[in-house]
Amino acid sequence: MSFLPPVPGLKELPAIEDARVAGLRLQGTLAKALPKMPDGRSGSPGRAEEAAIFNRDMGISFAESKAREARGRAISRIKDRGADRASKAFGLSRR
Repeated sequence: MSFLPPVPGLKELPAIEDARVAGLRLQGTLAKALPKMPDGRSGSPGRAEEAAIFNRDMGISFAESKAREARGRAISRIKDRGADRASKAFGLSRR
């Protein structure tokens, strides 16, 4: 003999206002109220100061990486010129 717990009574389903196909298709597309978007101000001067420091540090980091890439490109050009000169000196180039 198996014991089954009592099943609670189900609530009545709400009535569908517009049961036509077009109404059912548009039922989930109604505009929903969304929370207000933040405007960037937190009301705290400490957060603004932290954001300014972070932006400054990101700018410094970007400048360093940009300089490193430029230096790498310059070294690569110098090596290419040296290899070109060496190939011309040994007659490997047709220029």
